[in-house]
Amino acid sequence: MSPEAILAQSYKLLAAGDPLAAETALAPLWNATPDKPPKAMHLLALIRRAQNRLPEAEQWLRSAIAAEPGDHEAHYNLGDLLHAAGSPDSAVDCFRTALRLSPQLDLARLGLVRALTALARGAEAERESRALLARKVTPEALRALGGALNAQGRTKEALEAFEEALRFRPGYLGAQHDRALALQKLGRSEEALKVYAETEMAGVTAPELALSWAMALVDLGRLLDAEEVLERAVAKTPHHVRMQADLARLRWMRSGDPETFAADLETAVADRPANEPLRAALAELLYRADSIDYAQSVLRDGLTISPESAILWRMLGFLLDESGRPEEAVAALERAFSYGQDAETRRHLAHALLRIGEPDRALEQIRFGLGQSAHDQIWLAYLLTAQRMRGDAEYERLFDVSTCVRVVDLAPPAGYRDIATFNAAIAPRLDALHGVAHHSLNQTIRNGTQTLRDLSEVGDPAIDAFLALAKEAVRDFATTLPDEPFHPFFGRRRNDVAFSGAWSVRLRPGGRQINHVHPKGWISSAYYVRLPNTDPADPKHAGWLKLGEPRLPIPNCPALGFIEPRIGRLVLFPSYLWHGTEPFARDDRLTVAFDAVPV
Repeated sequence: MSPEAILAQSYKLLAAGDPLAAETALAPLWNATPDKPPKAMHLLALIRRAQNRLPEAEQWLRSAIAAEPGDHEAHYNLGDLLHAAGSPDSAVDCFRTALRLSPQLDLARLGLVRALTALARGAEAERESRALLARKVTPEALRALGGALNAQGRTKEALEAFEEALRFRPGYLGAQHDRALALQKLGRSEEALKVYAETEMAGVTAPELALSWAMALVDLGRLLDAEEVLERAVAKTPHHVRMQADLARLRWMRSGDPETFAADLETAVADRPANEPLRAALAELLYRADSIDYAQSVLRDGLTISPESAILWRMLGFLLDESGRPEEAVAALERAFSYGQDAETRRHLAHALLRIGEPDRALEQIRFGLGQSAHDQIWLAYLLTAQRMRGDAEYERLFDVSTCVRVVDLAPPAGYRDIATFNAAIAPRLDALHGVAHHSLNQTIRNGTQTLRDLSEVGDPAIDAFLALAKEAVRDFATTLPDEPFHPFFGRRRNDVAFSGAWSVRLRPGGRQINHVHPKGWISSAYYVRLPNTDPADPKHAGWLKLGEPRLPIPNCPALGFIEPRIGRLVLFPSYLWHGTEPFARDDRLTVAFDAVPV
C-alpha cells in the first residue's frame, strides 16, 4: 500500500472515532523509515490528541511543523490543541501563522476569535469575527461574534448574535447554551431555566448545560434545586471532574459540612481509583475544606497505583508547600516536572523555591512563565517577590507603593447627601445578593461569603451608580501612571478601562481574606460599604487592608504597608500586588471589589 493510501486509511479510521485502529493502520508507514514523514507526524499528533495524550500530541505537531513549516493545517491544529489545553496566548500566535500561510482558512480565524475572547481581548476578537462574517455568514461565526461582544460587556448585543445564530440553525446546542448564559448575565435567569429544561426534554444531557443550569438556579437563590440538577447529572456521568467538583462546592456553600460535602466525589474515586484527575480534584477540595492530612493520604494512595503521575505529584507538592513543608514540596514538584512540564507545575515549583529562599532557581521558572504570558498576574507577583528577596534595584523600579497604589475617598453620586447615605442605600441590596451560608472553596475568604453574580450584571440602579463612580476613579488613576511602555503595570495603560469582574464580600466577626492576587485583572480594588465597630480587644490594624505580604511566609517579604478602611474609601492597586485583610473581633464588614482591564 502506498504512503498516501496508508495516510488516507488512517485518517478515515480516526474520523470514524477509532484512534487505536488509526494508529494501527499508520504503523506500516511509521515503521518504514527512521525519518518520519511530516504528514505522518501530523497525523500521529491528531491520534494522540484523540487518546487524550496531549503532551505527546503537542510534541508531534511541533515536530511536523519543524519539518514542514509551511503546513498551515499543522499550525491550526497546534493552536487548537494549545487553546484546549488552557494556553490561549500561545494559540493566538499559531492561528495567526496559519492565517498568514492561508488567509482563507476560516477555521483558523474562528479559532483566533475564540482564543482572543478567552484572553478578554474582546475588541480584537470582534474585528476578526466581523472579518469572518464578511466572507460568509455562518452560525459558528455569529456565535463567535456573540462571544467577542460578551467579552466586552456588551451582553445585549451578544444575545442578539446568539439568537441570529439560532435562526440559521435552530438546534445549535452551543448557541443555545450561550444564549442561556447571556440571559443569566442580563438578570433573566428564569428565561434561561426554560432553555435548560427544553434541552433536557430534547434528550440533551451535556455536562456543561447542567453546570450552567445549576448556576442559574443559584442566581435565583434556589440552592437545593441547583444541587438536585447536579446530582442528576452526576448520576449520569459520575466521573466528570468539573461536575463532581461543582456539586461538592455547592454543598459546601450550602451546609459547610466537611463530612458529607464531597461524598459523591469520594465514591467516584473509589469506583475509579486510577482516575488521576478525579483523585486530584478530591484532594484539592479536601485541602480547601481544611482537611489537608486526608487530602495528602488520598494523593499518596493514588501514587501507589500511578507512581509516575505528574498530576498527583504536582498536587502533593502543592499540599506539602501549603502545610509548611516547602523542602519536601520542591522534591515532589521536581518529580512531577520530570513527568510533565506543564504551567501549573512550574508555578507551584517557583512558589516552593521562593519559600525555601532560592529566588534564583525560582526565576528560571518565572521567566519561562512570563515568556508564555507577559501579563500573567500570578507570575508577575512571583517575579516581584523574587526581586524583592534578592534586593534587586529592578524591584524598586518596577514597584513603588506611592505610584502604584491610590486611595480615593469617593464623593456621592447625584441625589445623595453624602457618601454614608449612599452606602446605606446600597448595603441592603448587596446583602440580598449574599445568598449562601459559607464561602466558596475556591475563594480566599475565611468566615464570610462572596456574591456569586457579577455586580455589573445585577441591574440595580444604586449598584450601577457605584460602578460608574468607580470606573471614573480608575480612569483618573490610569491617566496619572507614568509613560513606561515596558513596565508590567504602567505599560498596559490605555484610553479606557472595562470591568472584568465585580463582586461583594461580607466578613463575619473573626473574618479575613488570605493574602492573594487577582489573575484576571490589571487594576484591582477594595471599597468599604459597612465597617465593624472597633473593639478594645482588636489588635493593631484589625480589619485593615494589608499590602505586599505573600500568601505564605517567604524570607524578607513582610507587609509593605496597611491601609485603614473608611466608609466610602476606594483603594486601587495592581492586580499582581499581594493583598489581604487582618481579622477583626465583632460585627460584620461589607465591601465591594472589582478588577479593571485596559481597553
